[in-house]
Amino acid sequence: MAVLSYEDAMKCLDNTTRSGSRRITVMRIGREHDFYCYGVGFEEEDYIKCPVDCTKFLGVQ
Repeated sequence: MAVLSYEDAMKCLDNTTRSGSRRITVMRIGREHDFYCYGVGFEEEDYIKCPVDCTKFLGVQ
């Protein structure tokens, strides 16, 4: 489960495809400690990272 803040989600949804669609793509490579989230037209260095273990974000310890 990837948990994004509202602000980060809106950054991902800022641009549209040629057909007018918007999307948030979430990926994880191998056993990385973070998910990489991005939207249309993002460069790799612009990807938003969110931790795989979201228990701190949710207040569960």
